[in-house]
Amino acid sequence: MTARAPDILIADDWDDYRLLDSGNGGKLEQVGSYRFVRPEPQALWAPALAAEWDNADAIFAPGASDDDEAGRWRFNRELPQSWKLRWDDIAFVSRPTPFRPAGTAGKCCGIFPGARASDRTMSDGSSPTSSPRRRA
Repeated sequence: MTARAPDILIADDWDDYRLLDSGNGGKLEQVGSYRFVRPEPQALWAPALAAEWDNADAIFAPGASDDDEAGRWRFNRELPQSWKLRWDDIAFVSRPTPFRPAGTAGKCCGIFPGARASDRTMSDGSSPTSSPRRRA
């Protein structure tokens, strides 16, 4: 019996968030007007835009242990304490957080962009196969 490839939902309906690049255990993200580098242990390949990573506004440097409070943000320029974002018809505030949400690899900016694709699927009643996705 041949195993079916899993469906991968893609959260590509954001105006205020973009995954710009990933690799070498990290991801380069655009959150509003700001760029962040955060850990992503599953990104085992080489980044495509390596030169862009040095221009990030903030980089999360994990600590030596897996402690929830290990690591810190390193800011390359001064950022506002928070900023407004929108997704669909929802407005909210984002900011680099000083904590690691359960089950995540690094500190966050108060949003979980990857969850939006499943949120959309659940809210409109569609199945994963009728939502934006690609085959693995």
